[in-house]
Order: sequence, then C-alpha cells, then structure tokens
Amino acid sequence: YIYEDKDRNLWIANNNCLNLYNRDKDYFERYYINNDPQNKSIIYHLFEDSRKNFWIGTSNGLIKFDGKNRIFQQLLPEFKDNLSIRTITEDKNGILWMGGDNEEVGLIKFDGIKVLQIFKTDSKKQNSLSSNYIYSLAADKYYNIWIG
Repeated sequence: YIYEDKDRNLWIANNNCLNLYNRDKDYFERYYINNDPQNKSIIYHLFEDSRKNFWIGTSNGLIKFDGKNRIFQQLLPEFKDNLSIRTITEDKNGILWMGGDNEEVGLIKFDGIKVLQIFKTDSKKQNSLSSNYIYSLAADKYYNIWIG
C-alpha cells in the first residue's frame, strides 16, 4: 500500500511495517507496528484525517499512528482478534467510517475515541447493508459515504 500524506511524504506499507520516504534526503525510515519486527499484523490501509492523524487498518484491527512522535496505539480492544480493517474514510464532521472482511462487524462509525454505531447485514431489514464485507469506502462532495 502506498500513500502520500498532506505534507507530500510518501508512506509505503508492507506487512507489519511503515516505510517513510524522505524526499529531501532520499532515504527510507522504517517503523514497525509497536516497534516489533515480529508483529503479525498486516497493514491493509493508511488514512490521514482532517486533523493529520494517521489511521492504519490492519489484519488485527485499528491502529492510530502518531507521526510526530512515531508511536503506535492499538484501538478498539473490545473486538480483539475479530476485526480486520480494509478501508477507512472520514465524513464532513470528522467521523471515521471503517470496514473490512468481518462477518460479524460490517461498517463501523467511529469518533476517534469510541464506536458510535455498527451497521450490519440483517436479512429482516430491507435497508441494512447487503454484506458485512467492505473493501472500499469513499466520501463524496455531497457528504455521501459510498460503500464497495
């Protein structure tokens, strides 16, 4: 996964590691999740919100990365190993929306501290999600959240 942040830094994610390419010095800085090269998390998605927070979707849930101090913080411990985050976006109010390949979770609405709501497939409700497996999210200029 490759991501260019708002300061034009180039981040390259592979398995359990973030690599920051320093364009001025022409070299890479490497940051392992929790400073542990043996960590088994796989990075699927990087997202920088409107407040310049970095959010990392992994095979073991959500991680907030403090880019200034280079500190990883595992979030949403209530889901433990049942949360794989494949995609993250932000709405006009600064609320994060996340999805992944989670049979039991679906779409998560998150304020950066706590889960506000979880949307799931429900065969008894016509307007529920069609699937709990979500691989892409996007917010358009009309403030709609598109799910794929």
